[in-house]
Amino acid sequence: MKKIYSFAIAFICYSYLFALPSPQAMYNEAYAMQAQGDYYSAIEQYQMILKDNKSYNLIYERLAECFYALEEYDQAYDFVLKAQSYKQSDAKIEALKGFILMGLNKMQEARVLFNTILSVRPNDIEAKFGLAEIEIAEGRITIASKIYKEILAIRPENKKALLAMAIIEHQENNSKEANKYIKTALKAHGNDEVTSYFAAYINALQEKYEVS
Repeated sequence: MKKIYSFAIAFICYSYLFALPSPQAMYNEAYAMQAQGDYYSAIEQYQMILKDNKSYNLIYERLAECFYALEEYDQAYDFVLKAQSYKQSDAKIEALKGFILMGLNKMQEARVLFNTILSVRPNDIEAKFGLAEIEIAEGRITIASKIYKEILAIRPENKKALLAMAIIEHQENNSKEANKYIKTALKAHGNDEVTSYFAAYINALQEKYEVS
């Protein structure tokens, strides 16, 4: 009888372990939550993975992204440093750290980091965006505009740069140029909700209800 009970318990435990989702499956689920903007659920799932997989280094990067999106910059900074400890000189992580520094209002540190990235990778898009956002925050619109144009020279259909230029040109009372950038953005990203929203927003500001 004892053997039967032992066998049954062993079988149940084995079946349970076999049915547990793999760390990769859990990661995929958490990343889908993150992509949908459900950052709290994603964070909870990522942290569950870390309980048994402390060296799952990609999780630290994702946690930094989630906390950054929630504007929890201190926690984001802790996790981005952890991510860097596993992946030295990773361009994406370095850029993320720069944006987190901006959230912490450490603009000079962020500027130095973005410039360091660009000294090695002159066409790094994220680093250029970081510098442009610093210039915007510090009121140097002309310099920011120049950087956005550099981005568009590298990637002519970049949505973020096109929309940024549309807003800048509108604020500078250059309606024709603003509409040009909006039309380009709509042509490349017509099904994107953010692009459609900004197009409607710019048109409303110009007292127009469709892009000419």
